[in-house]
Amino acid sequence: MQTLIGQIDKIIYENGGFFIAALKSGEKISAHYYESEVENLLNAAITLKGEWEVHKNYGKTFKAESLLVNQNELFFFLNRVVKGFTKKLTAELIEKYGQEGLIEILENDIERLMEMKGMNAKRLEKLSNGWKQFRSMRLLGEFLAPYGVTPTLLRLIATAMKGVQEPIDVIKKNPYGLMSINGIGFKKADEIAHQMGISHHDERRIQAAMEYTLSEYCDAEGNSCITQDILYSKLDLLLELNDEEIYGHALEDRIREDKIMLLPSGRLSPSRLYQAEKVLFDQFVRRGKSKAETICKDLENFLAEHSLNLGDQQRLALEQINAGVGLLFLIGYAGTGKSTTAKALLDLLALRMDSSLIMTCAVSKIRVPRYHALQSGTHR
Repeated sequence: MQTLIGQIDKIIYENGGFFIAALKSGEKISAHYYESEVENLLNAAITLKGEWEVHKNYGKTFKAESLLVNQNELFFFLNRVVKGFTKKLTAELIEKYGQEGLIEILENDIERLMEMKGMNAKRLEKLSNGWKQFRSMRLLGEFLAPYGVTPTLLRLIATAMKGVQEPIDVIKKNPYGLMSINGIGFKKADEIAHQMGISHHDERRIQAAMEYTLSEYCDAEGNSCITQDILYSKLDLLLELNDEEIYGHALEDRIREDKIMLLPSGRLSPSRLYQAEKVLFDQFVRRGKSKAETICKDLENFLAEHSLNLGDQQRLALEQINAGVGLLFLIGYAGTGKSTTAKALLDLLALRMDSSLIMTCAVSKIRVPRYHALQSGTHR
C-alpha cells in the first residue's frame, strides 16, 4: 500500500461521501469521507493510503483506502465543521486550554468560555449549540458509517433524533424505528439492520415490513384497508419468507400494540388511516345533524346575477346548501357538471362569509369505507 501526502485544491465529484478531487500538486485522488461535508476538506492537508489506478474518466487516480487530515484534528473540526468557531477563536481556545481541556469544557463546563475576550451570552449559546450538534452527528457518524449511511442520510437522522436521548442506543434496540423519519423507508432501514446483524426472521423485521406493506398498499391503491391474504402475499414478495405462522404472530403483536386495526369486516387498516377516517366520519355525523340559517332568500335573483343555468340536480344541490344543510356529497361521472355546481356553491357560500375563509381541496378518489357505511346505515 502506498502513501500520498498533499493539499486538496478542488473537489471534482462528490456523492454520498465518496469524492474525486485534485491536489494542488496536480494528482487526482478518490476517497471516502464521512466526518462532515466533503467540501470542508478544501485546502486541507491530508495523508492518503491506497494505490494508483487508471480511471476511465479521470485518468491516473490515487484510490485511497484511508484519509487522515494532517492538521490538528480538533482545530480542523471546530474551525470548519462546528458553527460559530472562527479560526482565530479556535486557535486561542486550544492555546489557552489545550485539546483535552477544551473538549472537557465544551462537554461539561462551556460557561468557562465567558473568560475569553469578546465572548457574550448570545455567542456562547451559538457555540454550545454548534458543539452539541457536531458531537451528536459525529458519534452517530462513527456508529452508522460502517452500515453504509451517507453524510446526507446521517444529517437527516441526526436532525430527526436531536431531541432523543441516547439515539445510538435507540437505533441499536430497533433500527427499524428509523422508518419513522421522513425519507427512510423499509428497504433502507432493512439494509442497515441487516449489516447490524439482525436476521431475516427477526420479529422486529417482520413487524416493520408488515406496517410498511400495509401503508404502501393503502397509499398506492387509494384505499384504507386490506384483506389478510393480500397482505401476506405482498409480504412474501418483500421478505421471501412464505411463512404465514410468522406473519400471524407479527400481526397479533401489531394489533395488540394498536399499530394495525382489525376491522369488523376482518380487513386490516393502518392505525393512522383508521383514526383519520374516524375523525372524518365523526365530523360528517356531527355536520349531517347540524343546520344553519338560509343563506340567500332570493335564489332566483342570485342565479341570474351569476349567470348560472343549472340542471335539476345541480339546482337541488344549491337549494340544499342554501337551506342550511351542513353536509352534502357531490358525486358524478366526468362531464356531469360537478365543477359548475361546485363553483355555484362557492359563490353562494361567499354570501355567508369572506371568500378568503373558504377552503377547498380535491382528492383523486373518494371511498366510503364499507365498515363505516354499514355502521352508519348510509349509502354511497
